[in-house]
Amino acid sequence: MIVNDETQLAAIESYFQFMKKRRNVRQYARENVDINLLHQAMRAVAIDPFGGEQPYRFAIVSNNEQKQKIRELAEIEEVKLYQERISDEWREALAPLGTNESKPHLTDAAHLVVAFYDTNERNNFALERASMAVGILMGALHHAGLCTLTYTPSPMAFLRDYLERPKNEMPFIVLPVGYPAADCEVPNITKKPLSEVLVKF
Repeated sequence: MIVNDETQLAAIESYFQFMKKRRNVRQYARENVDINLLHQAMRAVAIDPFGGEQPYRFAIVSNNEQKQKIRELAEIEEVKLYQERISDEWREALAPLGTNESKPHLTDAAHLVVAFYDTNERNNFALERASMAVGILMGALHHAGLCTLTYTPSPMAFLRDYLERPKNEMPFIVLPVGYPAADCEVPNITKKPLSEVLVKF
């Protein structure tokens, strides 16, 4: 294939149009999702190009009883967040999303993917590396026609303890994965123009 400016621009435009359709979904259909889709998506993470160690671990939770328990534990923290920890400014920022302490997406989604990073001192930039891996995974899931959401209850150590992971593995994000509910609605969030997120020198 001949690569030139025109074909490269067409390729990146195609990718832009594809990614522009991705949305965080909070309402999921209670529909089975072939776990092989997640396994295939994880293959893209497992061959990440960053070099060195891979200071992250992913856990897929599909069992309904386990998802229910994770939801119960998460909502305990969410109640504390909304009633005790949240600032007025933060509450105002969350208002357009309509979020509260109830997290039905944790039980409605077919699968939960919990991402951990390694807190051992030898793993420099572990959280950054793990965050990049999550980005790769989210792109792969979108490519597979699946929906997800970046859910970050705080604090999250309850996930490490419940899933009986080693103390050096710190959970930092949960990705519910599934298909959107028939009546799913996503907030109409305005994005900054490119000129406000890109500085050229």
